[in-house]
Amino acid sequence: MKLNNLSQFNFVILLSFSTLLLWFLFLGFKIIDQPYVWDDLYHIRSFSLSEIIHSWKGNWFQHDIETPSYRPIAILFYDFLGTVFGESIILLRLFIFLLMFVLISVFYLILTKIGFNRLELFFLSLLICFTKIFATLLSWLTISALIFCYILAAASVFLLLKWQEKKETKLYFASLIFCFLSIFTREEMYVLPGIVF
Repeated sequence: MKLNNLSQFNFVILLSFSTLLLWFLFLGFKIIDQPYVWDDLYHIRSFSLSEIIHSWKGNWFQHDIETPSYRPIAILFYDFLGTVFGESIILLRLFIFLLMFVLISVFYLILTKIGFNRLELFFLSLLICFTKIFATLLSWLTISALIFCYILAAASVFLLLKWQEKKETKLYFASLIFCFLSIFTREEMYVLPGIVF
């Protein structure tokens, strides 16, 4: 009965938190102090100003040791993680868990906007919680840039839906800004402007 009295926003927040908590109780506690692996040490660090500037005019990694891409926002994201968290792995993991909480919250808000009811969201949250990609996104620190990218893309779509509802120009332009930030984070989002336009 109390769940039925919750506003849609509060229900989404509670469901998002529950999804993440359930995942953490089954799997997440095992990785909370897992150290950097593979390219985590190369990606998550403080970047020099020349590396950051180069990422805006060329390949995202100056020394061409990565697959050529244009990801200047990803470099800024990794620089933020490296500068703020350093090698404090537990704090970094908690921050990534927080990012995932934001992502699934925005995703659930989008689904409520397009007509999903609470029972459908509940079952979807159970499915999401135990997918392999959910665990991968939260386990491999380098992939946290994807979580960030998906937050930007989901925010873009959510703002677009709000714009359709309210017809406020600022919502449309905010949607475009999030869209392009998402594109500059990962090239998979090149399809997003087609959706937004």
